[in-house]
Amino acid sequence: MTKEIEEPTRTAGDLAHLVTRAAIGSIPVIGAAGAELFAYVVQEPFERRREQWMREVGDRLAQLRDHARIDVDKLRDDPLFTDTVLSATQAGLRTQSDKKRQALMNIVANSAKPGAPEEGVRMTFIRLVDEFTDWHLALLALFEDPLKWFESRRVPAPDCVMGAPSSLVEAAFSELRDRRDLYDQWWRDLYTRGLVTTDQLHTGMSGRGMMAPRLTPLGRQFVQFIQADDATLG
Repeated sequence: MTKEIEEPTRTAGDLAHLVTRAAIGSIPVIGAAGAELFAYVVQEPFERRREQWMREVGDRLAQLRDHARIDVDKLRDDPLFTDTVLSATQAGLRTQSDKKRQALMNIVANSAKPGAPEEGVRMTFIRLVDEFTDWHLALLALFEDPLKWFESRRVPAPDCVMGAPSSLVEAAFSELRDRRDLYDQWWRDLYTRGLVTTDQLHTGMSGRGMMAPRLTPLGRQFVQFIQADDATLG
């Protein structure tokens, strides 16, 4: 009979909150009230986030187990997988972004499969998701394959003989129209980390060149590793 997947124990983030609450409680006179306020404002929402994360990660691993893609007993004895889960958990508890949480859960699930990347790659990808905003991830998804992005979402692509990749950004995301200051900064972040091939988005080129993918091999590996295996988990 297959063993049930156990929920992870408290993380370093949990302990930090408990230590902080204990420190507040030790303050004379206002300590008790401060501790209660901390629990109401911070600890209880944090615990709800923690419990949701454990359920979602556990469900994802159970799906992989049920599809015979992982060996739960081997994972339990794999310290690298434990490190991956703990690092992803700490990052997951720090964000309210559903997109980032999903990316981190996908890293955990993909790390559980045979042939997962080595430790350095996993930890680098977790750190990048932790540092990035939703918009960083959205730009990577767009420029992995711009033509496919527009077609799959049924969003009209710019129809021009000449143009710059920046026009794709503003066509894909109406919120970023006339916000070059923002998306240029996000793009530089991606370029500095070696995930995209060009350092800016405003060079004029042919329409075909404008629609070309702009992710480096590392960028493609990152995007693939933070995506769900829909064929298995759908």
